Amino acid sequence: MYCKEITTISSFAFVLFIAIDAGNCFLVNLTHRQSNLLVTHTVSGLSLVSQGIERMQTNWRETCRLPDISAENERQETIRKISENSTAGIWDSYKQKPKVVEEASVFDDLVQIRHEFLVLREQYFQLLDTQPQGQNRSDLAKMFLLEKLLPAYESYCVRAFELLRINLNSSLELSQDIGHEMLFAQYLTVCSIISTLILCGYVGFQLNIGAFAARDAFQKHHISQKQNE
Repeated sequence: MYCKEITTISSFAFVLFIAIDAGNCFLVNLTHRQSNLLVTHTVSGLSLVSQGIERMQTNWRETCRLPDISAENERQETIRKISENSTAGIWDSYKQKPKVVEEASVFDDLVQIRHEFLVLREQYFQLLDTQPQGQNRSDLAKMFLLEKLLPAYESYCVRAFELLRINLNSSLELSQDIGHEMLFAQYLTVCSIISTLILCGYVGFQLNIGAFAARDAFQKHHISQKQNE
């Protein structure tokens, strides 16, 4: 009787442990995949967009300063630095990054708006070069800056910050998923430990009962043999 119970309990414990271990392995692999996704996609996306926005703002500050630079050499040097501090490499790298549907749509808009902005900025640079030096050139450049270049830059910034928001939300969602998976894995581990203790205690209790019953049966049999003698 006791052997049958112990065999049944042992089989149940084996199946239970296999199920818990399989669940833990699944959660570990899922967490690993989510962690890789967090590092390679969202974190890299956040880094690239942040770098792009920083360069955009730096270039814009220098662009706005150009009409007030009277020295020709200094203005040309400033234009050269703006051109060299391009965001092209950053957005090319971002283009290779896997993207969700919303993110891809916003990025396509950003690329188009950036192209339009760069065309207007080049016209702005040419206006500063072709117009005769003096107050008239400065006024024309500032008017072009406010009426045409500024709206294009604002649209450019809106798309860049929208990409930043999408990547930040993705990062937060993945972080929360990883946290939930790790917490569930901890629950499974605790359940495995508790189940082990309960089953081991039950098996030990049954073995003790079986041992006492066997001892009593042996003693009764021994006493019976003596009486027969």
